Amino acid sequence: MVFSSNDVYIRNPYLRGKLLEVMSLLIPRGRNEGFELGGGSLATLFEEHDIARKFLVPTLIRFYVDIEVTGRDYSNNQFYEKFHYRHYMAELLMYIMKFPHYITALKRESENVAEFVRFINMMLNDIIHCIDEGLLKLADIRKTEFEKADTQAWNAKSEEERNQAEQHLQTMYGQAGWGLQAATEVLTMMEKLTKHVLDPFLRAELADRVAAMLNYVIKTIAGPRCIELKVQHPEKCYFKPKELLALVVEVFMNLAKHEKFALAVVRDERSYDHEVLAKVYRLIRTHALEDESFCQQFLDYTQVLQESKQNQMELDAKIEEAPDEFLDPITQDIMTDPVILPTSGNIMDRQAIMRHLLSDETDPFNRMKLTPDMLQVLALLTCGAGLEGRLP
Repeated sequence: MVFSSNDVYIRNPYLRGKLLEVMSLLIPRGRNEGFELGGGSLATLFEEHDIARKFLVPTLIRFYVDIEVTGRDYSNNQFYEKFHYRHYMAELLMYIMKFPHYITALKRESENVAEFVRFINMMLNDIIHCIDEGLLKLADIRKTEFEKADTQAWNAKSEEERNQAEQHLQTMYGQAGWGLQAATEVLTMMEKLTKHVLDPFLRAELADRVAAMLNYVIKTIAGPRCIELKVQHPEKCYFKPKELLALVVEVFMNLAKHEKFALAVVRDERSYDHEVLAKVYRLIRTHALEDESFCQQFLDYTQVLQESKQNQMELDAKIEEAPDEFLDPITQDIMTDPVILPTSGNIMDRQAIMRHLLSDETDPFNRMKLTPDMLQVLALLTCGAGLEGRLP
């Protein structure tokens, strides 16, 4: 744990990942613990050891970030290898969240805002990448299965063509399974985290991304095009739409406890759809994916979202009157906290540039090095004087 906790001791994050793999083998495993494999009996290492209590949570979160940063310059295989080691990190984190002192440690670590926000941003990146990886392959699988169902056309192909199509189908099953299983694991981790920590997920630079990701997954698996995901053997590719929907909705409702979440959800013009959410309510109730109390809370929240959407539309209509110089040059949203980018001299809304800097610490206008501490505050008096009386 000491060696994996800091890159001062071991710089290579993949070697630190091996150490986390070793630690994950010490988790008590059995049917009652929710793990498929047997073995491991050193529960006291995690429950009682002072070093684990103090350092394990920050070690896991820092590792998640470090292996991403280092992996950017590595080969394609190493890009996927980072998910391999994040799996062990997720196993450890999900296990220790059963103990109150680790929940306290998580809350304390979330106060390290910069690091924790980067951690959340990378979880979002992983979920989106893995969900897309899995669902796109499902569409490909469905296409091949339809070809096989046309017996006359299928038999007209040469044996070599049929073998190649069959091999391609098995490859797609494997790739879809990898993507969906990895996405489910990260979503499960997010569900456990959002039970105890909300503020970092709904900071200005993250709220819209978190809401958009959840809206996207919900609309994809329950929206009008969900039939495109139906394959003959979903178990071969770890596709469990009911369980996945229930998991996403649980994360959704954890975040619904925060007042900022509703606005972030309805601002997502691409995927927010009240009709889809109404269908989700019917699905989770009809298939008993959640209890009656939860279903009612979800239904009530969809009404809250409808009201928020109406308020947002009225506000957008008024903001349309704002002069161009008050709009962020990239998002075209009204700037509420304008800052100067010293490397290019451009003005952006702090929320927009901070969201960009989470993944790329460069000025979007000239690609020069730019970090959050370099941003310069623009006097609100300068930007706001012309808006007085013109905006709500």
